[in-house]
Amino acid sequence: MLKEIGCPYNFKVLYDKRTKIHNVYSNQLKIIKNADYIYGISSVITEDYADSISERVKEGTPVELIVPLHVAEELKQSPYAEKLKILKNYKNFQLKSKNEDLKMGLIVTDKCLALNTRKAALNMT
Repeated sequence: MLKEIGCPYNFKVLYDKRTKIHNVYSNQLKIIKNADYIYGISSVITEDYADSISERVKEGTPVELIVPLHVAEELKQSPYAEKLKILKNYKNFQLKSKNEDLKMGLIVTDKCLALNTRKAALNMT
């Protein structure tokens, strides 16, 4: 992939496709925790993701997320519905849904860009 896009300034690969999913997941939670703003696309949801995002929003961090409809529907269920109801009152939080299967995860912050792709459906809950 680097051959196609070139080597960006101050860039390093933290994990590649051979890395266990848990390492990628842990790294994403660290990225969220240390961000001054968060823009993202997520094709999965977990309680840890929801808690991390919720915490950052309550601290004043701007967060904009795009999720596919199946994740939007999952967010209407417990334990996410209660958190989402609270977050909707924060002006620094935006959640949008897309009517297609987004087979990727993307986190863009002031400090990091993280991109994950997948071939098959993945449910980490």
